[in-house]
Amino acid sequence: KLARRYANKLVEVHGDRLEGCVLFGPPYKGIALANATAIQLYDFLKIDVLVASNRKEPKLHGERGVLMGADMADKNVIIIDDVITDGTSKREAVQHIRSAGGHLMGGIIAFDRQEKSIGKDGEMLELSGAQEFQREYGCPMHSIATFADLITVFETYPAEEGDLHADIAWKLKIYRDKYGAKL
Repeated sequence: KLARRYANKLVEVHGDRLEGCVLFGPPYKGIALANATAIQLYDFLKIDVLVASNRKEPKLHGERGVLMGADMADKNVIIIDDVITDGTSKREAVQHIRSAGGHLMGGIIAFDRQEKSIGKDGEMLELSGAQEFQREYGCPMHSIATFADLITVFETYPAEEGDLHADIAWKLKIYRDKYGAKL
């Protein structure tokens, strides 16, 4: 179901530019998510994409190196991952994509925490990881759901007697006020 959500979001955002693209999944969850999304795109929408990923450490035997999967040279590439916090793994992914000759189109994550990110020098930024990604690379990091969506769910569904929805929404807002990026 989650891979279907990624596939639908990709079609919504990139439409007919998806055919022949490479979905890049950073280790570890991104690898499975990129593969599952590619299957959903083909099985249900007949959109043929390729998949690539990287290893955390270079493999010294068999299929050697850091990169696995499709050749990214001169191809449009979209990063697929689960969440973004400070953007470190996305920066590494961009380095791999560019070193392989790929053209970054952006990214899709399942959940945007919308927290202040940490810059390259370790300083706390006012931008979220997704906003910082867009600023740094000039392309968007889309999400299926956000922290704001989570708060809305707890505010929208009526609490029953003894239900903690209102209390959870209140605590989430306190957390957002302390750690949330300026959106």
